[in-house]
Amino acid sequence: MRTYTVQPGDDLSKIALAMYGDGSDANGRKIFEANRGVIGNDPNSLRPGQVLNIP
Repeated sequence: MRTYTVQPGDDLSKIALAMYGDGSDANGRKIFEANRGVIGNDPNSLRPGQVLNIP
């Protein structure tokens, strides 16, 4: 499994675009669901430095 470290200004769609080449809501949701323990319940609460698993 790959990981991604959140950078300032990132959101789930930007991360999905970088990791999958497709920033769709579905891909952002896939990243969110795989990282709910890191992100919490709000998909808009990413913080720089968080390390996310990319499924």
